[in-house]
Amino acid sequence: MAAQELPKRMLGEQIDKEAFNKTIGTEFQTAAGEVEKLELTGKIIGLCFAYCPWDGPFFDFPAMFETYKNVNAAGKKFEVIFVFDPHGMKEWSEVVGEEGIEAEFNSTCAEMPWLAIPKGDPRHKELVAMFKEARVIGPRSRELIMLDEERNVITVMGAKAMRVDNEGK
Repeated sequence: MAAQELPKRMLGEQIDKEAFNKTIGTEFQTAAGEVEKLELTGKIIGLCFAYCPWDGPFFDFPAMFETYKNVNAAGKKFEVIFVFDPHGMKEWSEVVGEEGIEAEFNSTCAEMPWLAIPKGDPRHKELVAMFKEARVIGPRSRELIMLDEERNVITVMGAKAMRVDNEGK
């Protein structure tokens, strides 16, 4: 993934690898709603922070899907993980209710070729807090953060990078 023009403090900034690997874990929800184990060591990771399917990175969903497919077909080690951010859930739940949130989350996950952290999993809050503390994401946390194999930040504008470079160069 090509680095985007960002403040220098973000490019190459390293997240605490040990804390990140412990927090991210190895269990993720598939499109079928099943939980599977997946090792992320040695992979480029895109963390898709959003709290509803029409939010932030999902505006670029078709480009994200195409890039994900192309990069993995080329044999590169790349994974995108949907991190459902509960920050906006309160205001959203007032509109759609808890059942609506559950339905939207499941519907969104069913359409994604990548994995998700299961809804209600404490890793959501932990990852959001970790990336906010490192000042990688803002207060509304609606980004696709790309991390290299060493967990350095490649870009905080991952959705745009995937739209511009659908081969993952």
